[in-house]
Amino acid sequence: MQTSIDLFLGGKLSIEQPVSGHRSGHDAVLLAASLPQDALSACELGSGVGVASLCAAERLANLRVTGIEIDPELHTLSLQNAANNKMQDRATFLCRDILAGVNAMELDTAQFDHVFANPPFYRPDQVPQLENASKQVAHQISLENLDKWSRCAASLLKAKGYVTWIHRADSLDIVLHVLEKRFGGISILPIYSRPGAPATRVLVRGQRDSRATMRILPGLVLQDDTLQPSAPAEQILRHAGMLAL
Repeated sequence: MQTSIDLFLGGKLSIEQPVSGHRSGHDAVLLAASLPQDALSACELGSGVGVASLCAAERLANLRVTGIEIDPELHTLSLQNAANNKMQDRATFLCRDILAGVNAMELDTAQFDHVFANPPFYRPDQVPQLENASKQVAHQISLENLDKWSRCAASLLKAKGYVTWIHRADSLDIVLHVLEKRFGGISILPIYSRPGAPATRVLVRGQRDSRATMRILPGLVLQDDTLQPSAPAEQILRHAGMLAL
């Protein structure tokens, strides 16, 4: 597997990831920025090479994070990335199948304050099969299996714990359908590529055991009118700033 070394958070993190197949970028950094300043324990579902988990650990000095990834090659890279960035004492990565359920993964239930994820975006009936098997697993999922990701998150969370997903904006209805079965107090933060453009991504947060009503928050615009990074996006993507959900 051919890999590249990519820098995140303004060079604070050096990450090795595959040249082809699923590669992490802005979505992973935005997801990491969604964790609050007081977060102490978190689990990332589908952690890949560890970008979101390690960005979260870089942001939050007291955070201990566990990443779960099914692909053994990506899992190996996540362990190397944690060691290379001297975070192996706070970032743990496990090679497990989320769809198998928490008991089959040999994980304790109700152990995390936060569970965060960038689930696969597409249903298999929406897009053709991909030649790269790793990329297909990372990008395609059935509605039934997406529901299993939600069930897994709920099982891993403590009472009143939070789940946060980043997903395609045009799949918001599916995300809400899945999350609202188990979580309340839903907050939605749209992500826009530039002023006046439709949202391309949404960050969606829910809370276990909550009956609070849904909120749609002011969105984040990634580029200004000159197509340069906006000041808020620059603060998050380069300087480890926080997204308030």
